[in-house]
Amino acid sequence: MSQDGARAGRWSWGIRLLALGLAVALVIGVVAGILVYRAVKTSSLTEPDAVVFFGSVPGENQREAILDQIDSWPEVEGTEYVSETDRYQRLVDSLVDTRALNGMTGNPFASSVEIDLSSPLTALQIDDRLAGFASLRPSVTSVY
Repeated sequence: MSQDGARAGRWSWGIRLLALGLAVALVIGVVAGILVYRAVKTSSLTEPDAVVFFGSVPGENQREAILDQIDSWPEVEGTEYVSETDRYQRLVDSLVDTRALNGMTGNPFASSVEIDLSSPLTALQIDDRLAGFASLRPSVTSVY
């Protein structure tokens, strides 16, 4: 084999190895992207987009009327009523060490409605609607 043929053979193998390395990197990048997307989607599904806290515990009829009204808004994907007992239990479940709760007397949490939006772009519209929701008079703690 001539010297030029040997050099061409080495370049050919070098290019093949480079192409293989790029293909492996592309596959790893796609898999990583899918895993990150799933993690973000899962975490966004566990946190509500807005939370409305009640000043006092509403009766069942009032609570259902409020949930129905908020659910009827086109920007809202869903709502969930969370009692003060459920909210306290969520805190307990989220703690690794519950000794921090030892000094707490009673349940300091208020009942609430958690709101999931169809799109994060509608958060300001929901904020405006909740601010004008005279029959509920909510204290919106977060809209993000």
